[in-house]
Amino acid sequence: MFYLTDTGYRYPISRNTYFPKLLELARQPIGFNKASQVYLDNGAELMRGHWREIFSDQHTPGPSAHDRELHVEIGCNAGHVIVELAKRNPDKLYIGIECKHKAVYRCAQKAAKSGLRNIAFIRGNAFRIKHIFAEAEVDSLSIFFPDPWPRRSQRMNRLISARWLDQVGELLKPSGMLHIKTDHADYFDWIEKEFKKSYLENRAWVNAERSTDLYANHPSPQSLDIPDVTLFEKLFIAEGKPIFNLNVILKSAGTDFTAMP
Repeated sequence: MFYLTDTGYRYPISRNTYFPKLLELARQPIGFNKASQVYLDNGAELMRGHWREIFSDQHTPGPSAHDRELHVEIGCNAGHVIVELAKRNPDKLYIGIECKHKAVYRCAQKAAKSGLRNIAFIRGNAFRIKHIFAEAEVDSLSIFFPDPWPRRSQRMNRLISARWLDQVGELLKPSGMLHIKTDHADYFDWIEKEFKKSYLENRAWVNAERSTDLYANHPSPQSLDIPDVTLFEKLFIAEGKPIFNLNVILKSAGTDFTAMP
């Protein structure tokens, strides 16, 4: 028996009605349409260390796929943000990770409809992040409004922990960024404490931007739209809820940095 985070863990066969549809997308030939590229469960983990190669045959302007920035969004839902970012930045590469089958299918549909060639999607569990990406493979990683699991008895289910941050620190490039937003004050406090527990040999997490009310001084936060804000974020702004925001940069030994206080 293997636990979810173990190397030998295998995802169970899914009976979700969207699973066959995702399989069909995943089986499309490489040159079909990169927007339709979907990677499932343990199959996604076979690409560890080789994610840029899936974009290598795309004849788009700018640098080769090997030299392009790779940005990952965890919990990309139906792709509202990441698809728009891929449209806005055709010179960058994007991968969205989502555990819900239907949401991943919607992501692929949106990307295909827009003819995007710089984006792919993973149906998988973010607790297995170290099995999905290799050391220093990712330029930035974002997590917007993760499930806060607010009850004390549920906190073990929270994604962001010191152990998980240690793993993220391995997969990010030097000076890579981790961007987190939440509307939950207790979870934000938890996250900052977990950062302080995180141990990265010869590296450190450095605060680039921190806010407990991100739009307090914004003249018209209601005017903000996707992808500058998420769908949930628009709702929270309309309700007057403060947004907790944290941009953290990974710094290596030999550079000037001050670790998170």
